[in-house]
Amino acid sequence: MPIAHYFNFNVISQPDPANRENTIQTFQFGPHGLFAGGIVMDLEISIDVETMRILQSTGFALPSPMIAKGLFDTGCTITSIDDSIISNLNLKTRGYVDVATANGQTKVTQHIIALSFPGTNLRGKTTHLVQAANLSEQPFKVLIGRDLMSTWAITYNGPAGFVSIAD
Repeated sequence: MPIAHYFNFNVISQPDPANRENTIQTFQFGPHGLFAGGIVMDLEISIDVETMRILQSTGFALPSPMIAKGLFDTGCTITSIDDSIISNLNLKTRGYVDVATANGQTKVTQHIIALSFPGTNLRGKTTHLVQAANLSEQPFKVLIGRDLMSTWAITYNGPAGFVSIAD
């Protein structure tokens, strides 16, 4: 089901009372935005640190990081990024995997990227395995999978219309 709109939200950062070394990010959506649009956040996607070192040492230009909208998808095991991002960043294929999608079984490529989360204090990932997806018809270019979500404490408060994420 396509998402018709991206709903803006505010980000509130505060120390985690249980562990002062962690930060809790609260994303405040409008009351209907969370229900209608799902949990959507910005991600900055770039090449991984090892690829960056190799390119720098050989004098090649580094591709510019890309900002993309990501939809939290609890049905997605591995975070998936749109083919256009893979092409724009010239990401190397690191393997292949068979996946079950809403359209049936298919084989997709795997890639390693670096991730950060602009506008938040969530810790970025210098290397993260992702898989390719065709999201060209969607208003988001990343499906945030359980692999990434499993590193966070996520509270979904539907009645209040907000989500809190702590890492």
